[in-house]
Amino acid sequence: MGDNQQRDRFSQDQFNALAIFGGKELQVQSENFRGGNVTVLFGGAEVYLGEAVPTPENSVIDVLVMFGGAEIYVPANWNVVMKGMPIFGGYADKRKLITSSQDENAPTLILRGFVMFGGIEIGNAVQMPEKSS
Repeated sequence: MGDNQQRDRFSQDQFNALAIFGGKELQVQSENFRGGNVTVLFGGAEVYLGEAVPTPENSVIDVLVMFGGAEIYVPANWNVVMKGMPIFGGYADKRKLITSSQDENAPTLILRGFVMFGGIEIGNAVQMPEKSS
């Protein structure tokens, strides 16, 4: 994402990621993950959930993207429900799923959001890349 990028590891149950004219990378390591907020204005955010353990209830992430993008990396066995309003933008779940049908007992992540001139992409969970010097 460039030199203006902030990198954080986060172990609390909820997070806030804010990227304005820059980038934000966040590795969520919570053992009781409930959700969070992602706000992107003229920038980009990457949220890695591969080490997160969700609560038995649904986890919810609220996302606002304007003139930018957000990438959220989710384990392939989680169910993802996307709710929101894209205007000149969009949502895409690009994970390689383990099965083609949803497992009722699998953790569910609900993404609620608004996208204008940007996008939200869901990818397979990976570790946050090490920062190159």
